[in-house]
Amino acid sequence: MDLLPSLSVFLRVTETGSFSRAADSLGMTRSMVTRRIQALEEDLGTKLFFRSTRKVTLSSEGMELLVRARDLLAKTNALYVELRDQAGKPLFGSIRIASSVIIGWVFLQKVVQEFLDANPGVTIELVTEDQPIKMVDEGIDLAFKVGNRLPDSSVAKKIGVVQNYFCASPDFLKKSRKISRPSDLEKVNFLVNTYLGSNIQLVGPEGKKATVNVRGRFISRNTFINCRSCLRGDGVAMLPAEFAQNYIDKGELVRVLPEWEGEEYGFYALYPDRALSRPARAFLELTVKRMEELSGHVYGRVRQDDQSEPRY
Repeated sequence: MDLLPSLSVFLRVTETGSFSRAADSLGMTRSMVTRRIQALEEDLGTKLFFRSTRKVTLSSEGMELLVRARDLLAKTNALYVELRDQAGKPLFGSIRIASSVIIGWVFLQKVVQEFLDANPGVTIELVTEDQPIKMVDEGIDLAFKVGNRLPDSSVAKKIGVVQNYFCASPDFLKKSRKISRPSDLEKVNFLVNTYLGSNIQLVGPEGKKATVNVRGRFISRNTFINCRSCLRGDGVAMLPAEFAQNYIDKGELVRVLPEWEGEEYGFYALYPDRALSRPARAFLELTVKRMEELSGHVYGRVRQDDQSEPRY
């Protein structure tokens, strides 16, 4: 049995939800698709689909194969592209990159400019949104995301972690009740970020952990807006450490509970389940390199055990 072609047929059936639609998209007859799937099931000794007159659904074994088949075919395609492209040739083309506004402002814009300076044949469109992005529908080549909840149908590469500080303005702290332990955060006005939620995890000395349920009268998904409210003295905010540090150094913000930090969030590069173009792959490599240089820095740290490339 030709494994890779059979896995490609299997993936197309799962994507279309139909043997007939899979056959049409592959330029095959329905019977050819059926034989491919039957041969795959016989070879594996298990049922991959439950079939009905209306649709096909994956079995539990089929779900497991789906994850592994996507990974195998993505890596095979990447290897093919890499071998096909001639090493050393100048990069040409365009890259469409997506990130949140805060990632674009604090980190990515510097990497983008460095990459463009070194590769005059490449153009980059940086799409900064604080709303979920559909990578395939919007033609995104690479996306960068901070968080521990990742979208399905994308390859996710963890390239660092982001620390978070609890901050408030000096004026707010003068009029606020004393904040000396994590539970005190529940008793003050907290500038809630809807992306992070109101159930906040903290990590303290010697790895001690605490959970608080914060509340506030102002809620926003945008880190810049939350920071602006924090600077105005409206409440306490949890902010990315690198972003907050600039204001802390100028005395405009003060760390609250300095021995405690908010939960660390992974910093991920996401890309569709297909081979990256040469420019996109080169940009990802540069981004990983710049994150590695921030090792031990307040914004990004890359541990050796974080170099995995899981699929979500």
